[in-house]
Amino acid sequence: MAARMVSESEAGALSGLYGEIRTRLGLSRVPGVFKAMAAVSHDVLVQNWTAFRHTVLEGALPRTVKQMIALVVAREQGCGYGVNLFSEVLCGLGVETPVVRSLAEHGDCADFPLDLRRLLAFARAYCVDPDGVDPDSLEFEGFSEEDSAEVVDAVLMTTGLVRFAAECGLAPDGDMK
Repeated sequence: MAARMVSESEAGALSGLYGEIRTRLGLSRVPGVFKAMAAVSHDVLVQNWTAFRHTVLEGALPRTVKQMIALVVAREQGCGYGVNLFSEVLCGLGVETPVVRSLAEHGDCADFPLDLRRLLAFARAYCVDPDGVDPDSLEFEGFSEEDSAEVVDAVLMTTGLVRFAAECGLAPDGDMK
């Protein structure tokens, strides 16, 4: 499905939502994946943005951690578009470029504390084989039930987002292939 994108100049009734997306992500533009959702329907964009906002941008776990999970998931799913998008967002959040590069290339960073490395390893494993990973295993490693649920939710949300981007034919630079 090669969807068209609703540009910011065509947004009309969506212009307020587009502004929220730019602001909340800390970007100067609306990412192509959300513009492609708008082309499917207003409701598809609203529902997906609301879910993404609640899952990745809010909650008990720090936003940077969930954006790192998103980057790792995009990497594991082979989605160059997602890797570029989440790398850009992490840099905008102040994460140093070598750390972002390590996440994008290896799905990990040797400089991270052990608990963050375990959390990212869980996210990588869960996005590759959710049936082969026990979601409660994070609790055995000292994470709360709420943290564990947020990690699983972030993996699932990002998996859907990057699959949608791939189905729409989004290239790593955000444009259609």
